[in-house]
Amino acid sequence: MHRSVPILGILVTLLSASCSTDLEINAPYKETTVVYALFNMSEDTHYVKINRAFQGEGNALDYAQISDSSEYGAEDIELAEVVRISNGVEVASFPLQPITVTGREPGTFYGPEQRLYYFVGTPQTLPIINTTVYLDPASEYKVRLRVKGQDISASTVVVNDFTIAQNDFNLDNEVNLMAPTGGGYGQYEFNWTSRTHGKRYVVRWRVRYDEVRGQDTIPKEVMQDLGSKVALNSSQPETMALILPGATFYSTLASRIPVDASVDKRIFKGLDFLVTVASDEFHTYLNLTQPISGIIEDRPSYTNVDGGLGIVASRYTKSVIGKRLNPNSFIELATGAETGQLNFCFGTIPGSVYSCN
Repeated sequence: MHRSVPILGILVTLLSASCSTDLEINAPYKETTVVYALFNMSEDTHYVKINRAFQGEGNALDYAQISDSSEYGAEDIELAEVVRISNGVEVASFPLQPITVTGREPGTFYGPEQRLYYFVGTPQTLPIINTTVYLDPASEYKVRLRVKGQDISASTVVVNDFTIAQNDFNLDNEVNLMAPTGGGYGQYEFNWTSRTHGKRYVVRWRVRYDEVRGQDTIPKEVMQDLGSKVALNSSQPETMALILPGATFYSTLASRIPVDASVDKRIFKGLDFLVTVASDEFHTYLNLTQPISGIIEDRPSYTNVDGGLGIVASRYTKSVIGKRLNPNSFIELATGAETGQLNFCFGTIPGSVYSCN
């Protein structure tokens, strides 16, 4: 038998219950340590950010501006070190020292000061590239902490050096952005070979120039992303390349450098290529934290910190500084439809109308 229930009675019951019980939106507080570190073997000093998650009644943005909300006291961190592990054996230990970083720009979290922790790596020379590095690319580095009695750790491999193609790395090989037959724009191909532990390769190009106004000379630059490549297997070498179209190069400069009658000349100083490499862990973290572009908004959180949250990973940077444009490409920069009004000149070319003299 079906029984009808008065709707009014249900509403009264719900309203009575809602008036007698406050809605609790905060779960019981749990101490959680958040650790961030990005090690780069080409840098001598390496920083680790150690914070704690926080919550409270009211606006979380207000709490974020209070240092005690996210920073531990010195007495709370009982152990802080980075251990170098080679073939599964701990071979060196680096105590993490506190340092106060000042001059931070205003933001969501506390500033203008912030407490970080750092260690200085051990210099060594990589024989293949004859370059000094401060972390061993054949070792693993483990951040080990004990915070308020809780053990926390995270490990990362070190992104190794990689090879930029000789034609691209050699500054004597000029960049040609014009079609070989003189029929408009061409393109320049930048090539490299991936190396151990390098997963994502992000390449940017940069034009450096001096802007001259009367007696004043001001260094300027235009930086632009060229693109990125992801290695299929970060343990195996892989040939990679990205294309810089001539049309994109000149239109980018035209859009980023204003036409200004007060500028006497702009002295072209060089075209640079800058490559930043992310390890597997950092690549995964970047994928999961990049802006959502589809209709699915849920995504898994990612951390490689045992006993806490955050990311400890590795990156590496390598650059080609000071490539020159070939004559046709520079003539296009100085006189072309896109950039001919920007007053570019180049060095000292005897007898040339494009000389900066």
